[in-house]
Amino acid sequence: MNGNKRRRVEVNKNQFRPGYIEKVKVSNFTTYSEGEFNLSPSLNMIIGPNGTGKSTLVAAICLGLGGKIDLIKRKNMKSMIKTGQTRSIIEIWIKNYDNEPSIIIKREFTDKESRWSINNRPANESKIKEIRKKFNIQLDNLCHFLPQERVAEFAGLSPEKLLLETERTLGDGHLLESHQDLIRMDNESQTISSNIEDIEIRLNQLLEEKSKLEEEAKRFEEYEKKLKQIDLHNKLIPYAQLLDLKKQKEQLQRDTRAAKDALNKFSASIEPAINQVQQFWEHVEQCVKVSKQFQDEEIEVKSRIDNAKSDLNKIKDNIDSLKGSIITWRKRSSESKIQLDKLRKDKLLLEEALNDIEDIDDNLFQEIRKTLQNKNEDKNNIVSTIEQLESESKPIARNIDQLERKKVEIQNRLKGSDKLALLEHSETKNTQRDVAYNSHVRLRMTSELKNHYFECPIVSCTVTDVDFAKVLEKVVDNNSLFSITTTNNEDFNLIRKFAEEIKINFPIRLTDVKNIPQPAINVEQIKAFGFDGYLSDFVEGPKEVLSMLYDTSKIYNIPVSKQPFTTSQIDKLIKNGSGYIPFMKFIAGNIMYNINRSRYGSKQIFYTTEQIDDARYFNSKGLSEETRIRYNNQLQEVNNQIKQERIKLSNFQNSITTAKEERRAIQHEMEKLVNKSDSIKALKKKKTALETKLSNKKEDIAKTIRISKRDYSEKIDKALQEVNAKYLESSQQMIKISNYIQELTNLTIETNMKKFAVIEAKNKHTKAQSMLQDLESEKERLQEEYHILKEEYSKIKKGDAAKKIEEQSRSYTQEERADLAELAQMYKDNEELTERIIREKISILEDEKSVMATADQSSIETLRRKLKEIETAGRELPRLKTAKERLDERIKTIQDSWESELQALVNQISLSFNKRFTKVASDGQVELAKSERFKDWKLQILVKFREESDLKILDHQSQSGGERAVSTIFFIMSLQGLTDAPFRVVDEINQGMDPKNEKMAHRYFVHTACQNQNSQYFLVTPKLLTGLYYHPDMVVHCIYTGPLIEAPEESTLSTGFMDFTKIY
Repeated sequence: MNGNKRRRVEVNKNQFRPGYIEKVKVSNFTTYSEGEFNLSPSLNMIIGPNGTGKSTLVAAICLGLGGKIDLIKRKNMKSMIKTGQTRSIIEIWIKNYDNEPSIIIKREFTDKESRWSINNRPANESKIKEIRKKFNIQLDNLCHFLPQERVAEFAGLSPEKLLLETERTLGDGHLLESHQDLIRMDNESQTISSNIEDIEIRLNQLLEEKSKLEEEAKRFEEYEKKLKQIDLHNKLIPYAQLLDLKKQKEQLQRDTRAAKDALNKFSASIEPAINQVQQFWEHVEQCVKVSKQFQDEEIEVKSRIDNAKSDLNKIKDNIDSLKGSIITWRKRSSESKIQLDKLRKDKLLLEEALNDIEDIDDNLFQEIRKTLQNKNEDKNNIVSTIEQLESESKPIARNIDQLERKKVEIQNRLKGSDKLALLEHSETKNTQRDVAYNSHVRLRMTSELKNHYFECPIVSCTVTDVDFAKVLEKVVDNNSLFSITTTNNEDFNLIRKFAEEIKINFPIRLTDVKNIPQPAINVEQIKAFGFDGYLSDFVEGPKEVLSMLYDTSKIYNIPVSKQPFTTSQIDKLIKNGSGYIPFMKFIAGNIMYNINRSRYGSKQIFYTTEQIDDARYFNSKGLSEETRIRYNNQLQEVNNQIKQERIKLSNFQNSITTAKEERRAIQHEMEKLVNKSDSIKALKKKKTALETKLSNKKEDIAKTIRISKRDYSEKIDKALQEVNAKYLESSQQMIKISNYIQELTNLTIETNMKKFAVIEAKNKHTKAQSMLQDLESEKERLQEEYHILKEEYSKIKKGDAAKKIEEQSRSYTQEERADLAELAQMYKDNEELTERIIREKISILEDEKSVMATADQSSIETLRRKLKEIETAGRELPRLKTAKERLDERIKTIQDSWESELQALVNQISLSFNKRFTKVASDGQVELAKSERFKDWKLQILVKFREESDLKILDHQSQSGGERAVSTIFFIMSLQGLTDAPFRVVDEINQGMDPKNEKMAHRYFVHTACQNQNSQYFLVTPKLLTGLYYHPDMVVHCIYTGPLIEAPEESTLSTGFMDFTKIY
């Protein structure tokens, strides 16, 4: 990708303040291969067409300073790396405090990791955050950093959130800290108040309940005595366990001694087998050692054979080389004379050809080049004119295409019978109808959703008898009339996701087509009552949509009649004596009857009636007359617009045709000059080539003469002698190889014999080893049995049961010890002090306790719990009241200071906002809306764009996108001077502004940014109106990147065009 950024403004480095960004450099970042932004300390205005990389600077500042990827609404870091690359780099130069060098932050990242450095020293993201905090750089504050992707988010800030963001912006942020402290303490105070109220209510309830439960006190004492007996027996269990363990210990001691004796006897019996296995293994090792010696000797002999073969091959190569040299020398003498004659003839031909070429005039060539350059400049100027005209005419042509398509669409609607026209907007406002129309249009435009849904009943269904059209609209609710129908969960979720994507909240229904309900009474029977049939009998449409209407409105079970019913007919339906009501709803004439049954007393049956209004949708099968008139008016308006646009386009096309004819004439002249220039170049090239060939021929002749004078007979004789000597050496080498092979054969036989001996020894050892393993397994079993018994004995021996009993008894009172001693002695005297007997006794006591408390146990437990709650509430209530008083005092102290300072700053912001904003609108204020709860305090931007309207809070509903953009930029600038932010970023906030407001907002923005040196500003915009205000201290960065932009020619880079050019 190519791109250019040129600049011709010098920047005074001394104007940069701490925290200002001096320079940003990127590599392989989004659309940039390389890019460098040298910035102004005041206002940096970044302009360029859409998609050229303007917002790349904003993204680089955010990510280069450690901002989260969410701040620029991107999915992941991989999306920020240039296509085809795996790594990207961002470098940012930040002005430091006086007498300190600038801080250079570098972030090199892939899709998975980032590496940071500060002034070429490795760092981490925490260090970058410390730098941001040092200079009060708040990337997550929309008042400081407003990228393109979050402009709508700022306009959508709630007044509560706007107040918090503004407080964070003002000064050093202490107002936000105070506000957050007040919110936290206010929440705590509310919680404490709620707790106090709950405790007071609960305490009164407990005191009332206590008096009712005191009657159970006596029985409670008896219950406590039984609990004490159970407790004493539970405390006696450890003593019983200790006696049981002593008996178990004695038995384990006897079993352990027996197991140890058996193990010692077995270990002594397998000692001879172990010695025999060791002897077998020593024999194996000796055999392996001898076999290894023979193998080493065999390898050594093979190596000598390989070396001898290599020497023999070298001798053969020398013989072949000498033979080749002899042949070459014999041929060279005769060939040299033939070659010399040929070279001399070629030389004469080249000299004749060189003399035939006429002289070339270099001045003529330079004159043609200069003329060609002038013509090229004229051609480029005309091309620029053509491109400008074509660029200006393209929007007109696109507009004509759009108008033609709109014309065809209107004509098709006038001719067609699509019932969707019934939902199209009219003068009568109906939000549900408008939402249904918009959603149907978007669904039809999305081809991949076809066959996944059914259109609403108004569009897809018809009423076969127009008299029942108004009945269907009365029975079916509006949501169902306008709803989309789906038949499975997958389609339902797909359509719901589509609704979220297009941000239209239209109704969706899910129905089960498999189970079609049937009426309780057949048609013939209801006709006997005077009905014409069921409402479903007169409705046609897709079975899926009808099924949805069956589910939601039960039209299959609602009988209808065109004629009104008499009182006797109605009584026949609801007063038949049996109490059975065949229909809970029916229609007769223009009345809908709803049958009800009273829930009380005699459950009397009664009915209510509703008047049925005229139909609005189902009484027509096509366009209404109102819609048809509106379409004809639209068609006439579109035809007029097409006619006017075609006149404009024709004027542009005439100008383009004239310019293209001029370009063709210049192109024709340039082609003649190029042909003449090419002819001169060809002659110069031909002459140079001939001169080079002639020089080479002369050198070849001299070289050939020298070669022809040489005598090779002496060299040939010497080479023949060397060949004979090499043949003799080859014979001796072959004899040596033969001897080596015989020696290798003998060694191979001996080696194989030793290998057989090793295999035999290993087999003996393996058999002995297998037998020994069986013996070892038996030994391990005995050892395991011994160790298990030993561990169990050791566990009991080292057990801390006695220690636990001693520690437990320390917490007993003297009375409890005496009771335990008495109880233990009783069981000892009867020889019953065992854990089993004690637990059986506890079970008996528990049963006795349950019998005692069968009727009143819950009351006893409740009384105990109530008394404890009363005690707790008595302690907690004074503590909470004291805590609330202290907290309220702290809140008042903080609020007095915070509220006065905040109100003063809001007044100052409001004055600044009103002063400038009234130049583009009628009125504007910034208001602090107070509330009882600190979390509900708000900062409201009130604006009025027309004199006849009232001041309204800035939001999505009350103002247009352009009005919100104007209000936002004036609010942000009204904070100037009240914040310590080193820089502010505003990306494409002018989208949706009309030219007049944009110019005024731009003038105010530029004037504020350049006059007030408290912050550095970045303004990104894709468009640039004429007649804008510019300040001498601002810098405009023009961004042009993209695959269709050519690299600059050398002629455009000369001094004086611009101070410097950066290509990336």
